[in-house]
Amino acid sequence: QQQQQQQVAQPAHAIPAMTQPIPPPPMMSQQAMPPPPPLAAPAMDAEVGQKRGRGDGDDEDAKPVKQKLRIGEMELEEENEWLSENPGTIDLKILCPDEAKDKNLNGQTIDLKIESGKETVLKIKQELKPLLGNLAQGKMKLEIKRMGFLKDANSLAYYNIKSGTPIHLHLKKR
Repeated sequence: QQQQQQQVAQPAHAIPAMTQPIPPPPMMSQQAMPPPPPLAAPAMDAEVGQKRGRGDGDDEDAKPVKQKLRIGEMELEEENEWLSENPGTIDLKILCPDEAKDKNLNGQTIDLKIESGKETVLKIKQELKPLLGNLAQGKMKLEIKRMGFLKDANSLAYYNIKSGTPIHLHLKKR
């Protein structure tokens, strides 16, 4: 009877207890890793200090090539160069938004005559202010497509803005 009670105490689907513990997984070897390979030095020509691809070395007096300024997708000339090539007045076309809240902004185009390319974006905003019902300059943003928004401190020459260039007026959201 005792044997029967022991058999009844253990259900038939029970897993028998293991007699030996499971060994831990093998560890990585304790050897040190080799150091990384040394970095390669830049390739040099026969003359000491001359890197390859810089020409024949006879251009010691040559001035460095000045890179053109890039704003957005546009590559611009240097401001003074542009001014010498484009003297005189600049006729701007300001494209205004159609704002239901503001009766002075109804999608109109404003033509402005600017005396020189030296004038700043802030000066343009000052000239627009009375034409737009005294709209605050701080609420205006001027944009040229493919170039982005214009900063107040920069001149028209800085952005290489020529007569007839459409400038989009946006309102700052506050």
